[in-house]
Amino acid sequence: MFGILFYYSKWIPNFFLKAGPLLRATSFPIKGSALFAFDEHKRALAKASLDAIPHGVPFSVETDASDYALAKTLSQD
Repeated sequence: MFGILFYYSKWIPNFFLKAGPLLRATSFPIKGSALFAFDEHKRALAKASLDAIPHGVPFSVETDASDYALAKTLSQD
């Protein structure tokens, strides 16, 4: 789970300061400040994902379907 957060940390201001309670959590389900940190990182990750997209570069959408599933990808060069 933390791998994707670390990748996007360059777009999340004060990432390691904000992640402290989550990284120190030792039990599951998480509670209190760790849960708050997790929710904040979900919001920040969604925003960082959009900020990481190079504007002005065309997108390619690919889809596939079967009797059991649907799949799609959105990619850029």
